[in-house]
Amino acid sequence: MRLPEGGIAPAAADELRLAFKHFRGSGKKVVVHSQGLYPSGIVTSTYMLGASGDELWMQPGAPFQVTGLASEEMFFSASSTNGPSNPTSSSAISSRPRSILPL
Repeated sequence: MRLPEGGIAPAAADELRLAFKHFRGSGKKVVVHSQGLYPSGIVTSTYMLGASGDELWMQPGAPFQVTGLASEEMFFSASSTNGPSNPTSSSAISSRPRSILPL
């Protein structure tokens, strides 16, 4: 399958991913080809679809600019009952971005 350069809707990508899984159940391989994955458009679902194949082929020098997923959590500490004197101090609020996927 050739991945669309402009991206694919998440619902369509999931349906195709399930079809790949069913197709592989017959013992055949799924080969996916991409001209490049750009950071614009719906790239995450397109990359998910490409990763669901047995092989992902790209041309040498093709752009591979997947943004990925990230999560950010906010932690509050109970330093005082009246609120912190400096709301930006590290003991009052600590926000650490966490990456879900390895970069």
